[in-house]
Amino acid sequence: MNERYQKSVELRDAGKTFKEIGVELNVSSGRAAQIYNKAMRLKRTEKSPPEWTHGLQTKVASSLLMSGYTSKEEVIEGLESGDIGLVRGTSKGKIFGIGRHAIADISIWAGVSTPEKKAINDAIILLKSHGYSIKEPDNVPKKAPI
Repeated sequence: MNERYQKSVELRDAGKTFKEIGVELNVSSGRAAQIYNKAMRLKRTEKSPPEWTHGLQTKVASSLLMSGYTSKEEVIEGLESGDIGLVRGTSKGKIFGIGRHAIADISIWAGVSTPEKKAINDAIILLKSHGYSIKEPDNVPKKAPI
């Protein structure tokens, strides 16, 4: 952020009006407001999410960060333990901002089995343990398209 933007933020934080900031910067009060607003936008965008969240949607990454997750390994543990999961009988997640679709996206990003695949595999194991033979249909793709 350049000197002009920093000065506008400092003056505004000190309680100055845009008219007073304009006098300091030698611009109109309207232009002072524009400079300040752009400085604030730049300040927000400088705060990018940590590198370990790359590949996730910003909203999902923010929800994980706000819930205290600090690494991909912690997220994988949360998925496996069920801490990152759905509230039983609903499509709402246990973490605010993370629902059924976000959990599937996180699972794919983390490289772990999605909840749906896990449930299917558990059902197949149960059926096989009771003597049923399971044959996968030929027309089902092995990997879901991303």
